[in-house]
Amino acid sequence: MNGLVRGCDGDHSRPARRLYLVHVHLAPHPSGTPLPLGVASVITQAAPPDTAILHATVHPSDGPVPAVGIFLESAAPELAESAARVAWWTAVGAQPHLAEWALLSASVSLAPGTAW
Repeated sequence: MNGLVRGCDGDHSRPARRLYLVHVHLAPHPSGTPLPLGVASVITQAAPPDTAILHATVHPSDGPVPAVGIFLESAAPELAESAARVAWWTAVGAQPHLAEWALLSASVSLAPGTAW
């Protein structure tokens, strides 16, 4: 088993899960307030149990918009992006003031087989 595949418990019907880096891009706060650095732990703690988030980090100003980088395990890039959006909205549900940073996109930045 390599370090990126989970679920070698005899259940071979599930697709292999791989590590992805998804960037969640957010609209700037209307008043210009920076995205709180603690958002990373809120996302990690609030993520649904089936979302295998390994690490999250905040980029308060990634160019013109703030972003959150989320390392997570998923069976496919599209599912990783969807899981990152769910993790963001779950964090917003836990801390409603985060809705002041509107979700613009969630896109895979690094996937298995790319140069890391």
